[in-house]
Amino acid sequence: MLYEGKILDGRNRYLASKAAEVAPRFETYTGSDPLGFVISKNLHRRHLTESQRAMVAANLATMRQGARTDLSPIGEMSQSQAAELLNVGKRSVERAKIVLSEGSPELIQAVQAGELSVSGAEERIRRGLTTGVAMCPYSERGHDLYETPAGAVHALLAEESLQGGVWEPASGRGAIVRVLRGAGHRVIATDLIDYGFPDATAGVDFLQQCSAPEGVTTILTNPPFKHAPEFVRRALSLAPRVIMLLRLLFLETQNRRDILEGGRLARVYVFRNRVQTHRDDWEGEKQSTPLALAWYVWEWQHCGSPELRWLSCDQAEATA
Repeated sequence: MLYEGKILDGRNRYLASKAAEVAPRFETYTGSDPLGFVISKNLHRRHLTESQRAMVAANLATMRQGARTDLSPIGEMSQSQAAELLNVGKRSVERAKIVLSEGSPELIQAVQAGELSVSGAEERIRRGLTTGVAMCPYSERGHDLYETPAGAVHALLAEESLQGGVWEPASGRGAIVRVLRGAGHRVIATDLIDYGFPDATAGVDFLQQCSAPEGVTTILTNPPFKHAPEFVRRALSLAPRVIMLLRLLFLETQNRRDILEGGRLARVYVFRNRVQTHRDDWEGEKQSTPLALAWYVWEWQHCGSPELRWLSCDQAEATA
């Protein structure tokens, strides 16, 4: 099967024909989705489980145009399109996305190998069986607002010099913004949700933005955990410097290699102590978060491996 001079299906038969000195015969693909045709052919040959197909669909849904083949349709594939293409339920794709984003390399490999279902892997992540900590399921986390303690921001500012305007695109109730402005920085605050923070613009979907506000040279935020990779990728396309508070676990997964190993990650500031962050609507006991956090700094001009450094958050806002 040929498409614009490229073999979509039958490559081995073509090579066998050449070796036997027999003229090959091809049919021409006339459909509108050559990538979907290739994926469908390969999946039917490999007899993948629903969970394995869900993992493929989740990868397709997050794959950016630059990383795709020249057979791909222009733009990005939605989760619904990927689910339909792989003949798998949308909920399974959503679970697979969580596994790729939150799971350890070993957990991801187990699902991809067919040794564990995506629902089973999601349950392990929720219960903390892969990281040693308990996590609330996404259904309970709402918009994933976890306010950043002032001490964590002060610790960053003691190491990083900010020049020009700063954009905080997930400003929440203004925890980071207040510290930055108190240090004399010009900060533009936006958020998808209106949390009532003064001088912040609500209703701004950062993941849909095509340009940064005028004068912005740094995007600095504590993004929603479940959308952290998308936030980093979008930020890197909008500003020469990106600083984000993320889990240390963010360093592990294969699904983020493009942003972690692309050469622009300059520094990682790991907290020596555990920083206290609590869900916005949490009314239970205020205990230290079980998650290790770090500030990640990307710079356009950086090329090479990142430097690893350590920070200490104010003891009043962290636990050893």
